[in-house]
Amino acid sequence: RNIYTPQLKKMFSIFTNENYLKVIKIYEKSASTYGLKFRDLNNILRKNINSKKWLFVDGAHANDEGYKIISEIILDSWRQQS
Repeated sequence: RNIYTPQLKKMFSIFTNENYLKVIKIYEKSASTYGLKFRDLNNILRKNINSKKWLFVDGAHANDEGYKIISEIILDSWRQQS
């Protein structure tokens, strides 16, 4: 069953690469303001994960394997800061 209605198409049309990059810059600036390091997990996962391995339950929320990899990325980041 296709639930992708014209209303959903319009709602999701804001999710462009251009807008994604704008949001990332906002997050980076906000993190920097508080002395934090921002990590774009989407970009890290995209670059480092075998594309044949499915890491998400629904395309947005990670499955067990996805959360395991995300936790390893965060742990490695903390170790690099020490």
